[in-house]
Amino acid sequence: MVRIAICDDVRYYTEVLSVMIHHWAQKNQLNLELEVFESGEEVIWAAEERGSFLAVFMDVELTGINGIETAAALRKADKYNSQIILIEGVERKDLGIAIMNRLLRTCEYDYLEI
Repeated sequence: MVRIAICDDVRYYTEVLSVMIHHWAQKNQLNLELEVFESGEEVIWAAEERGSFLAVFMDVELTGINGIETAAALRKADKYNSQIILIEGVERKDLGIAIMNRLLRTCEYDYLEI
């Protein structure tokens, strides 16, 4: 089971990314559990209650605690080994946290690989 989370407070973006991730899972014949959240608090709660995700696609600008603060909270405890992919509308140079994976909303989604 591949467990992936999407966290974005704009429904359109979660739907687009959900379709892409489902396509990727089918193409690779993976059993997928995909969860969609609208806030960082929800992702943190789900990880604490049900275990970590293989990957978390996280919008940088969220209502409540933002994506960077959420990523930092997930990274704070060693038990969260999730790959965090920050989703941005525009590329920022310094986010204040060590994140290796970024996805621009304007990218070609054909290049999406987890």
